[in-house]
Amino acid sequence: MAGNPKPLTPLRYPGGKGAFAPFVKSVIETNHLKGGHYMEPFAGGAGVALDLLFNGYVSDIHINDADLAIYHFWHAIVTNTDDFLALLQQAPLTNY
Repeated sequence: MAGNPKPLTPLRYPGGKGAFAPFVKSVIETNHLKGGHYMEPFAGGAGVALDLLFNGYVSDIHINDADLAIYHFWHAIVTNTDDFLALLQQAPLTNY
């Protein structure tokens, strides 16, 4: 399955599931579930969830992760978006 040429997630996540988005889309279409909610308990980079949301397959996504660092990353983006973006703009760029 070919993934999106441009990643939709801000995270490059090891073991990312974004390449499965076309399969999940076909399951949604086959079962007439377009426009519903999508839940991903181990979201990581949330590649599938974001693909489904940005391409109109679902109306809402609900993501979580057992890794507290990943959970807090997404929580910060959703609940403190402006503060997160301000910090991101101030972050030094490196070659690492």
